[in-house]
Amino acid sequence: MEDMGATKELTQAMMDTIAKDVAESLMLELLHGNCLLICEKEGT
Repeated sequence: MEDMGATKELTQAMMDTIAKDVAESLMLELLHGNCLLICEKEGT
C-alpha cells in the first residue's frame, strides 16, 4: 500500500509539472499572437 501511495504522489507531481509546462506554453502562444495582432494594427 505504501508503494501505491508513493506512486500516486509521484504521478500527481508529474501531472502538475506537465500542466504547468502546458499552461506556460499556452500563455506564451497567446502573448505572441496578441503581439502579432497589435503589431499588424500599428503597422497599418
